[in-house]
Amino acid sequence: MLRFSTKKLGCGFLGFAVLLLVGNTYGKWELLTLLHGKEVDALLRANSDEWMLPPEFSRVVEYDDHRIVAFMVETGAQDMLVEFKKDSQGNWERSRYRRCIVSNGTPGCFFPWYSLRGLEQVIFR
Repeated sequence: MLRFSTKKLGCGFLGFAVLLLVGNTYGKWELLTLLHGKEVDALLRANSDEWMLPPEFSRVVEYDDHRIVAFMVETGAQDMLVEFKKDSQGNWERSRYRRCIVSNGTPGCFFPWYSLRGLEQVIFR
């Protein structure tokens, strides 16, 4: 008969919770990027201008029939969150974007796994 101590059960539960959290966030984003990454990368490149440079790196955070949210690192290492919505003709159109700066205090725009370079720049300045 197997016996587990309370400490082992607690560690096992904590490990499972961490795996569930990581799988539900980064795993989802990696899967969405695998499925829709080329389309979103093309949208990001087509919508780049003097305020939003082409992506060096991007990940799809949300994707449905009417809305796309993508995290990207611009050429030059500026992190951004970009949103696209479909217009009345069914074409994707950039609706808004915001820069993800650690100091701006927006946790919804900070992706530690992908933002390590941006965080490193803030810490070591």
